Amino acid sequence: MAALFGWELIDSFYKQEQLDFINQVPGDGFVEKDSRILRFSKIAGADLRPLIHFWGLQPQDTAGLRLRIEAENLQPSKLICDRLTHYRSIIPLDNAQFVEHANTFFGGSVPAGGDPDYGSGWYNIWLPMYNETHGAAAVQAMQDIIDLYFPEGCPTTEPIPVVTADSPDICVGDTVTLIANGASTYRWSNGATGRSITVSPSETTIYSVTGKTAGYVSDTVFVVVTVNPLPDITLNSPSICKGQSATLTASGAEMYVWSNGMIGDTITISPASDTIYSVIGTSLGCSASAEAYVEVNDLPVIDLGPDIDLPEGQDTIIQANGTDVSYLWSTGEVTASILVNAPGIYAVTVTNSAGCTATDSVIVTLITAPPSNPENGGTDICIPNPAVDFVNIACKGSVISMIQLIDQNGIILLTDHTLVSDGAVRKLNLNGMPAGIYYVRIIGKGFTSVVPFWKE
Repeated sequence: MAALFGWELIDSFYKQEQLDFINQVPGDGFVEKDSRILRFSKIAGADLRPLIHFWGLQPQDTAGLRLRIEAENLQPSKLICDRLTHYRSIIPLDNAQFVEHANTFFGGSVPAGGDPDYGSGWYNIWLPMYNETHGAAAVQAMQDIIDLYFPEGCPTTEPIPVVTADSPDICVGDTVTLIANGASTYRWSNGATGRSITVSPSETTIYSVTGKTAGYVSDTVFVVVTVNPLPDITLNSPSICKGQSATLTASGAEMYVWSNGMIGDTITISPASDTIYSVIGTSLGCSASAEAYVEVNDLPVIDLGPDIDLPEGQDTIIQANGTDVSYLWSTGEVTASILVNAPGIYAVTVTNSAGCTATDSVIVTLITAPPSNPENGGTDICIPNPAVDFVNIACKGSVISMIQLIDQNGIILLTDHTLVSDGAVRKLNLNGMPAGIYYVRIIGKGFTSVVPFWKE
């Protein structure tokens, strides 16, 4: 069997035996010897009954096995028919030919003794007995086998199989299964047998495979496994300030898919806190990933306080407090505080160590001394002066709509929108306030008046 169909037939048969046992494949319904004839025939891709019959093993269910062989489309083998025909031609026809055959078989002469059922013992028994009758019977027995399985004579065509196999592309580190088609058994260039092999080459590699059906070998088929490299993805990791946006840019691949679902080599993001973004890049069917860490830095805190009313002839300090920050005022100064004595808008921009900035501004209004009487002829009263715990505010000749208490630095300490009728008194509580000069801004219909007083 191996001489005609190759050792891969034997190898494939027992491999399939193990797989069928592991997978609990149901039997084919035949007794063991018939089942083996069928299974060997299926793997060989030809009807092996005449060869096995020649060895002396005849089917038990002759009709059932024949129908199953036909159902599997297993054709008569030209190789087997030719081999049996050859065997028939070398059968010794008389004793002289038998003796010649025996001596040739043993390389000169038949050794004495031996088991009467095998080898030299069998030949020693038959050497004196073999005659023309035995020769004619042997020839007829061989012809009967040939006629039984090849009633139309030996096949004349050689069914050389045509094997096909795809050449795949894979990525570095991947494995791939190569599958051959078109034959009954196969042998690969790496020594493996079977229809398929699994390989994991580190570089582009060529494999070859030949197939065999009914003992005939196909042309060699070459399979190229192209190994493509993984893309080398690079990705920027920016640092931004809270409220800003950033652009992430990936390179090294042909297509990109981001962890937020966006597609393309660049995305714009505005995270509220530190965030990790990932991207998968793909080239030539191979993919790799990279991550970007986007750091979101807090803005510095700056508060210059309320707007300032500055009495004429005085100055005040505007203070910008902060830690590990730099300053840039609208005046060009870079200190934490500035001294001002003129009206205007004063702004400061502070920058922290992360480069994040914040800006605040304050309006300084210059207060000039008012006339003794408002334009409408009313008279403003602020008593007692000096004051201790309280001060009374009144306006004769007009209604007061708003009163503000201002310290000597122009800081508004209190704003009172209580409507005070003509000549009525509004008491302002001064408890807890330090001694010094204060100003009361009195606002009515059509006038504004500022009255200074001293608190003890």
